[in-house]
Amino acid sequence: MERPLTEQSRLTARLRYDRTEASVSQSRAELVPVGPAWVRSAEQFYRAYFGVGAEHKDEDNLGGFLTYAHNLSDGLSFSVGVSRTLRSADATERYIASNAMPSTVANNQRWVGNPGLDPESHHQIGLTLAKVATHWNTQLDLFYDRVDDFILRDRAHGQPGILLADGTFIYRNIDAELTGGEWTDSIAFARHWRAGASLAYVYAQDRTDSTPIAQTPPLGGTVSLDYLAERWSVGTTVNWNDTQNRVDENPLTGSGLDVGPTAGWWILDIYGQAQITKFATLSLGVDNLFDRAYAYAVNRANVDPFNPGPVQVNEPGQQLWARASLDF
Repeated sequence: MERPLTEQSRLTARLRYDRTEASVSQSRAELVPVGPAWVRSAEQFYRAYFGVGAEHKDEDNLGGFLTYAHNLSDGLSFSVGVSRTLRSADATERYIASNAMPSTVANNQRWVGNPGLDPESHHQIGLTLAKVATHWNTQLDLFYDRVDDFILRDRAHGQPGILLADGTFIYRNIDAELTGGEWTDSIAFARHWRAGASLAYVYAQDRTDSTPIAQTPPLGGTVSLDYLAERWSVGTTVNWNDTQNRVDENPLTGSGLDVGPTAGWWILDIYGQAQITKFATLSLGVDNLFDRAYAYAVNRANVDPFNPGPVQVNEPGQQLWARASLDF
């Protein structure tokens, strides 16, 4: 529903209903494999760690939002909104059952889903302030998200609802809060020049255990400068991330999903584009011009279910690229 309140303001509302049904074949879950004593069936894993089986689960999720927007003078506008969003656990979070051989608590690579997970409930308030002018555009978005039953990938340490403490990768519900925002700005000056900048930040906290939530990016942003002619353009962009010290790296007391604190970094990209014909465009560029070594705080996860530990992979060094396109 969208309803104008005045010539300059409007109210928007939306409701959303989701019906989710989740199940796993009982024959697969209850099959008892033949092998060493540490090998278990999926059903045995679920009951050993969570005290529940792989029963069928139905969820009725009702969410929605309400937003008030108002246009001020001279291209300035703002909006404020509240929302409720629900997310059911996916197949991995609910049903994965990796029979990796356990070793120490810190190096245990066993990975077990939780059939008893409740859906995440996000209750969020957001504020947007925007300015649109002939030569200048800027926008600021801020949000606070209080989450009930956040689905956290963790290790088994005998937490409430977790029956074992052997360091197995598991999923559990916690309460959390996420606060952050994003700012973007673009300004055209002189005849052909345009500059831009952006900032983004998220603060994620586990309210149940009073610890940071793993795999959260730090403050980061961009600064760009472009020269735009009629048939060609050149530009440069600085991409950067601050240090990230709010990590959950200890597998003995936490999730161990963060490799560790990540150093801040910046890289410089340069690029250009030329319209060769009416239909053909050629683009050239160099990413990471100074060949700097850097890595994002959000790790690339190992895709091997028998070795799901975190791996922090450096991004590529200097890259020269070219792209041609035809538009009809």
